[in-house]
Amino acid sequence: MANFFRKIAPTAPLPDTEEVEMLRQKVGTLEELVKRAEEELREEKEKLSTLQNKTAQWKEKVKELNAKDRACIKQLEEELKVIKAMHGDAPIPITAEIQSLVEKGLATLRYEHEGELGAKQRELEKALATVSDRASELEESQRKLEALQKQHMEMQQRFTSQMESLSKHHEMEINQLNKRLSEADRVHELKNHISKQEDEIKAMESHSTQQAVLAGELQKEIAELTAKNNELQGKLNESLDKMSVMQEKQRNWKESVKNMKMQDMNTIQELREELERQKREASTESGLHPSHEEKLHQWKERVKHEKLKDMETIKDLTNKLSESQQQIDEAQKLINNVAIFLEEIPPKVSHSIEFISKYRSLLSENFTATKKTASANSSTSTPLTARKGEKADQDTVRASQNLRVQLDEAVQQREEVQRELERTIEELAALREQSGVDTANLRAQLDEAVQQREEVQRELERTIEELAALREQSGVDTMNLRAQLDEAVQQREEVHRELERTIEELAALREQSGVDTMNLRAQLDEAVQQREEVHRELKRTSEELAALREQSRN
Repeated sequence: MANFFRKIAPTAPLPDTEEVEMLRQKVGTLEELVKRAEEELREEKEKLSTLQNKTAQWKEKVKELNAKDRACIKQLEEELKVIKAMHGDAPIPITAEIQSLVEKGLATLRYEHEGELGAKQRELEKALATVSDRASELEESQRKLEALQKQHMEMQQRFTSQMESLSKHHEMEINQLNKRLSEADRVHELKNHISKQEDEIKAMESHSTQQAVLAGELQKEIAELTAKNNELQGKLNESLDKMSVMQEKQRNWKESVKNMKMQDMNTIQELREELERQKREASTESGLHPSHEEKLHQWKERVKHEKLKDMETIKDLTNKLSESQQQIDEAQKLINNVAIFLEEIPPKVSHSIEFISKYRSLLSENFTATKKTASANSSTSTPLTARKGEKADQDTVRASQNLRVQLDEAVQQREEVQRELERTIEELAALREQSGVDTANLRAQLDEAVQQREEVQRELERTIEELAALREQSGVDTMNLRAQLDEAVQQREEVHRELERTIEELAALREQSGVDTMNLRAQLDEAVQQREEVHRELKRTSEELAALREQSRN
């Protein structure tokens, strides 16, 4: 104990707390021992109570058995008295054998009763012995518990005295440290250091306020850019509404063209019937010449050959259409990738994604329109081959073949125009992803596409005029048909003009939206860079503050 109460020099370090911890551990172990002894004492008391209950039960059972045996003995004695009385009054005497049997029964009953009484007495003695043993064990455990309690009290008193001595020593050490810290030079240095830290904190706060002002300005610029973007989106929606109106007009025009085609087919059927009737009349009047029959057979073979060619060309056209559909699917995949990329770019670029989706739907509608026009051209080419059957002249067949070739060339040119437009759209998407929109090339390509479409239109008009000339040579009255075809051509020209106007408006809108989106992306990139710089500056400031705090602690 002298180690706890020895004096320590002022310059010595604080006392080690290992001894205090050991004392606490000892107290804890003693408390655990006391608790364990109390639990054992409680268990012993419970066992003693159970034994006392059992002995009481055994005593009750012994009393009951004694009472039963006494009642049985009394009953037997009464029976014996009755038998003796009967023996005295009975005419038949009781023999010695009966007397011996009765005595044996009484002896066996007495022996069994005495055995049961001895066994119960022995059990009672055993129970009393166990009770006495348990009582002695309980007394020993109580003595041990009292000794442990005394030891615990002594350890508690010793612990309190040692803690008081340690607290006094700790107070002495604290007073010495306070005296050392009260020196003037050290306080002056600490004040200077704290003033420097306060100046640095003020500078950091001013810097953070400047960064907040810059962030507010950036938010304002972003709001202005979003407003401009919404205006451009409204213009784009207006142009798309115009495009939908034009598409509705185009659908109405297609319906009218279908109706005109049905009327043309009806008139052609009537003309065929009229031609067949004239042929029958001519054959009945003069009969067919063998050379005419040979020419007719050759013409039929040629018609079959032309039909096979038509089927092959139709297959080629369907294959080309499937290839163009694959190209459009690839373009749509590219547009989807661009949309995903734009979704990942922060913030306010949802208008570009909507523009891409609308542009994709417009591309699919253009593709369906081209497919329908190609099928219409292929369907118009088949009546021309059927119309060859109405003319037996070889020159007419050659002219119709040339017309067929020209129609195929026109369809191919239209498909080339469509492919060129798709290629132009893909190049436009790639240029937008990389460095913006090159509107001059786009306009040039669109102008070339429009020129090619006009050439195709002129080629179709020329074909229609040649068809009308062939019909006039064959003697068919096609004035109504030609008027309907002219009306259809005029309607188609009007639709083409409206489409060209819409394409120009779309090009202008795309040019504006492309330039605005490029400026917006540049400003957003600058804002992101400034935000990263602000984060780096704040991180550097927090690191400097942490270093200053560590220095102040040291």
